Amino acid sequence: MTDWRWDSNLEYWLRLAHQRYNQEINQVLAKHSPLTERYWPVLQTLLVEQGIHQISICERTGEPGYQTSRVLDKLERLGFVTRRSDPMNHRARLVYLTEKGEALRVPLAAAMQGLQKRWLDDMGQAFKSAADDQNVSMNFAHLEGLKTLFTAWLRPLPYAHSGSYFTSKDPASSYSVSEQVATEDA
Repeated sequence: MTDWRWDSNLEYWLRLAHQRYNQEINQVLAKHSPLTERYWPVLQTLLVEQGIHQISICERTGEPGYQTSRVLDKLERLGFVTRRSDPMNHRARLVYLTEKGEALRVPLAAAMQGLQKRWLDDMGQAFKSAADDQNVSMNFAHLEGLKTLFTAWLRPLPYAHSGSYFTSKDPASSYSVSEQVATEDA
């Protein structure tokens, strides 16, 4: 029988990473809007390309049609998007950002690029640190790198939306893997 441990399971660590990344997206969005990560894939798609059909948004985000429809309904109610009839097919509607939605372009682009860069830098550092151990195979080194990185991210984030399950109020609770490694080395 093989020895199975939860902390050696890639799916576990990827799920943690996904949850953490969504928490950080929520923090960025909370600074600029009442939106959460649930709306980010659709909003991001429209920040890149407007005047597209809902089905095109589904294809670009990988979200099912019913979910995309609900997100668009909410974004429309909040005044971030508008839907207009397609002149080529009057049964279809094209989705556009409103002025309010367009106003998010610059601040969100900069904040999300910064978030993505920090994650990629932290992941690169974690993989390098794990790969430096000569007694470890490369696949295991990647898993060890992920574990190092995600362990650093397990501390809860301060969260701006009230009523959320993210309850930490400690602004020092978010730190990068480089800060964790430096703390452990001290």
